[in-house]
Parts: sequence; structure tokens; C-alpha cells
Amino acid sequence: LSRLSALKLTHDASLGLERHCCGWCAVTCSVRKLALTHDASLESEPYCFCWCWCTGNSCLSLTAPPKRLNLKDNNLCNEGVIALTRSWTLKNLRSLKLSRNFVGCDGAHEIARSIFFAELQTLDLSGNKIGYYGVLSLASSPILSGLKKLNLSSNKVGNLGAIALADSCFLENLTLLKLGKAHIGMRGKNILSKSHIFQKTKIEYLLFR
Repeated sequence: LSRLSALKLTHDASLGLERHCCGWCAVTCSVRKLALTHDASLESEPYCFCWCWCTGNSCLSLTAPPKRLNLKDNNLCNEGVIALTRSWTLKNLRSLKLSRNFVGCDGAHEIARSIFFAELQTLDLSGNKIGYYGVLSLASSPILSGLKKLNLSSNKVGNLGAIALADSCFLENLTLLKLGKAHIGMRGKNILSKSHIFQKTKIEYLLFR
């Protein structure tokens, strides 16, 4: 079992299945304190989240598959992200926000190869540690070819990562690419600006909070 197997969650089932029914009674973890955030803007349909990190192939049990999931600031690390990538209940996911979760290149690699993320249109990995090899995995992934918004701000993308993005054959649908504080120099920025892939893409190098 992974370190996340020690996580114990209790869900207030008495709230029923009304819209935004989630009410967390307790969150404890013997390894680290994990604070889960519930995205109240999920959709108009009723959602009831019952988190279960210990079920192996399925890390989420939902009454209806979500289209948007916001898990920023949860210290998921690579283990938590890998658990997400193996969950078939996320097969309809359109937006995934994982900013500031200590995700490394291994986590980015698993995101890039997960067949359950084929419908993703928005991916936020800002404030992590995916590095060049993580960017290379994302840029080389045909599964992520439907992405329209990609946020890699505050990662050490570097000029090599910028080149990997510019040479990608799978990111031509991007309309917004955020690269604030991504350690990209003028060489990398020039290569991105001249890439035919990003001619219709808005690229932001400033970090907006």
C-alpha cells in the first residue's frame, strides 16, 4: 500500500444528494495532514464526493463522474497524482487543477499517459516541480491533444522545455499557455513565438495571482 493508504475520511451522508452536498467531518492522515478542497462550482448536476484513496485502481467513488476537479494546495505529491490517473471515474474530466501539490516529472508523466484524461481541456500544474522531463512528457502526449488551456507557471520549464513545447505535434489546440516564472530565457521565448503550433495561442509569461 502507498503512503496514502493511511488516509481516513468520513463523509456526512446525512446531507443527502442535493447539489453541493459534500460536508467533510474529519480528515486525518498518519503521514501528513491532507486538506481536501471541494470545488463548489463543479456543475449544475448533483455531486456527492466520497473519497477513497485505498481502493487501488479507483481512487474516487462518485455518484456522477465530475467534469471539473480542483485539488490545489493538497500536498498530493506524485503518489496522489498517480492515484488520480488510474481512476476510471475521471474519464469525463474536462478541467484538472493541481497547482502547488509538489508534483514532479513522474506525476506529469503519468498524467500524460493516462487514458482517463483524454477529454481534458484545461490542465493547471502551476507551482510544482515537473521540470524539463515532465514538460517533455506533456508535450509528447497524444492523449492531451485536446488541451485548450495549459498552466505551467512556477515550474522549471527552462529553454529546453520551451523547445519541447514548440516542437510538439499535439498542442495545436491550445488557446492559452501560461509560463510565468518558468525560467525561460529570451531564446526559449523567441522559439515559442516563432512556432507554428502556437500562432493562435496566447502565451503569458507574467504570473497573475
